[in-house]
Amino acid sequence: MEFFPNDKPLKLAPQQNGPLWDLTVPVGAEDKFLRVIALWTDNTALERAAPTVQLQLKAPGGILTTVTAGDGPVAVIGQNGIRGVAECTRLPRDVYLVAITEISEQNTGRNWVFRIKNNSDQSLRFVAVVANKAVDTVKPWLVLGEDRAAIPPSVSVEISIETEGEYLTVQNWGTGTASIFDELGPIGDLQSPANLVHCPETVEIHGVDHMAIRAVSNASPTELIHSLDTNDHVHESIVRVLIR
Repeated sequence: MEFFPNDKPLKLAPQQNGPLWDLTVPVGAEDKFLRVIALWTDNTALERAAPTVQLQLKAPGGILTTVTAGDGPVAVIGQNGIRGVAECTRLPRDVYLVAITEISEQNTGRNWVFRIKNNSDQSLRFVAVVANKAVDTVKPWLVLGEDRAAIPPSVSVEISIETEGEYLTVQNWGTGTASIFDELGPIGDLQSPANLVHCPETVEIHGVDHMAIRAVSNASPTELIHSLDTNDHVHESIVRVLIR
């Protein structure tokens, strides 16, 4: 399973094509699936013109094939004929599932390429999840803060015992619901100098919510680093709490 891009969503202007990304088809595979989400604004899907996905076998004679939601299956052509069949299904909330089936045996173990085109009249951000099974393309991408720039991803929160706490943005860039399993109360252990006082249990696709962290009344200046317990097993979410 892979995310495309793997750092942050791809922003495309109206009618703009994205870059070509490599798509590896394992030896012996008969199917490959791409689940694409078009992100617009906080907690809202635009749901206007569907994007198109273009596929091509990286081999002599490979033709860039356009796959459009609702148009039915199309043949992916390579040298000496059809090398697979692709079909795009539009799902609720600007999610699109591309199924590549009937992949000819001689074209497994080779790279294909794909790209996304934004057909909307609005700029959108795109994420694609690629896997060998459709169910494995339903994945959350939990993001703390307004952006994810650090690797490994982390976000710092500075709080004081005199304040009511600090709020932290929580976003989901993925194709599936994100779940956060941390319970309210001390962060990390019972002797923690900070409490988690608000946290969503889930963040739906397109969703933006928040967490709130508060220092305990007798906390001394210190630093606390905590990794959230979530169902996002690809992107670690680390909170660095500075108490002053």
